[in-house]
Amino acid sequence: MWDTLEFYWWRALMISFFAAFPIFFLGIIQTILLLRRNSNRLKRGMKLFSRPLTNQELEFLQKMDEDIFTKRKQQFLPFIENIVGFIRTKGNERLIQFRKPRWGTSWPYVGYANLAEPLPELEYRASLFMHLILLPFIISGVALIFVIPFMYVNFRTETKAIDSYLQNQIDNGHKTFEKIT
Repeated sequence: MWDTLEFYWWRALMISFFAAFPIFFLGIIQTILLLRRNSNRLKRGMKLFSRPLTNQELEFLQKMDEDIFTKRKQQFLPFIENIVGFIRTKGNERLIQFRKPRWGTSWPYVGYANLAEPLPELEYRASLFMHLILLPFIISGVALIFVIPFMYVNFRTETKAIDSYLQNQIDNGHKTFEKIT
């Protein structure tokens, strides 16, 4: 019996390792499409978690009539500005994305809200393929030590960044092209 289980475990591990290469390239493409700000479709990625919108957030998002982009100057090239956050609006849909200045990750999240729903929620979405890359590590057991704690830290950091960016926009008013230095 152990031989059969070991055979299937090794088979699953090898298949997942070989599948990780094309999944990696698909994940890069899907992540780029997830973070694009000029796309027609706002509902992107897979839903990982959602929470109900507060009344203050709902009121702010309903009043929005134009997109908000937040720029920050680069540290080494101060004449170049990068967009680090945005809130896109299209009909009753809102897409929120913000990257913390010193947090680089291969698993970025976006916030998505459909205000036409009876009880609007803020959905945290991410690229499916970038999470499938972790499959070999999960099958091999390494995930228990390294991947799962890192993914939890990434989840907390990305969702807090989206929440704080939305709260910052509510507190400071609707500022288009606000510059963060």
